[in-house]
Amino acid sequence: MRIETGCGASDMDADRRPIDSVMLADVVRPDIVKTLAYPFRLTVLTPDTVAISRPGRARQHADGIWDIVDPRMDGSACAGDAVRRDMIHHGLAAAALGARHVVETRDAIGSSIFRANLERLAIYRTIVPTHSQQAIAQRMLASRSGLTLGDLADALHPHPSNGFTIAFGLVIGRFVSVDMETVLGRDSLISPTPPVPVRLPGLFDRLRMPRAA
Repeated sequence: MRIETGCGASDMDADRRPIDSVMLADVVRPDIVKTLAYPFRLTVLTPDTVAISRPGRARQHADGIWDIVDPRMDGSACAGDAVRRDMIHHGLAAAALGARHVVETRDAIGSSIFRANLERLAIYRTIVPTHSQQAIAQRMLASRSGLTLGDLADALHPHPSNGFTIAFGLVIGRFVSVDMETVLGRDSLISPTPPVPVRLPGLFDRLRMPRAA
């Protein structure tokens, strides 16, 4: 089994945009601090062939634990010999990296309200708030409690539609957190996003450790 890093993986962290709507499920979870899309290429030599695959993404929790995630639309998408083979191989790779292997269907991402909110946020994933807009959000969060999405939108722009566009961009950029278990609207409560721990293990740290003699 060979794990190849640096194979074109794209990432998302507190300073970047998610590359697709699927990754938004990790972006809006305050306990997730980093997400990597297609984090590595895995080559496994089997008796019949050379199997090459890439897991959908890797994500890191605030406690440092990494997940290797195989996203699937539903349980039926896990059928088929090739798919099952790849998932087994990804599980072996996760174990080698000291990570957990997770097969995640769409329904497992969250409640129906959470998923509906996710679809709404996905429209705004290319919005990048300015530094001054980020500062407005930080000042408001620091000065008062019980802040709502509507309060923030009103402070960001005089036109409600534009204000919410910027506010959603702040959520996607991880500058603020919002309650995703209620329908997004003016009364949705927002809070500061927890700071990312300074020192966290890298996904490939185990590969760089010297082997015992």
